[in-house]
Amino acid sequence: MSDTTEIKKRLAFVRGQLDGLVRMIDAGKDCSAVIIQFKAAKAGLEKAGALFTKNYMLECLAKKKTKTSAADLEKLLIEAFK
Repeated sequence: MSDTTEIKKRLAFVRGQLDGLVRMIDAGKDCSAVIIQFKAAKAGLEKAGALFTKNYMLECLAKKKTKTSAADLEKLLIEAFK
């Protein structure tokens, strides 16, 4: 499976989690269950973002397909992994 396919798969899963969160809130589900789902969706999104960042670095930077400066890249990576 390519990294792009894996990223899209993770994002689709997060989308499902978010849809589930909306249903949980609409149904008045227990607050602790809703919070757990928020944390799970956040973790899934962070994993997809990390995979995208890795893919970006390997594909774009290694092949010099970007005009991003080293300083801008450093800022991007620091922000991505806060």
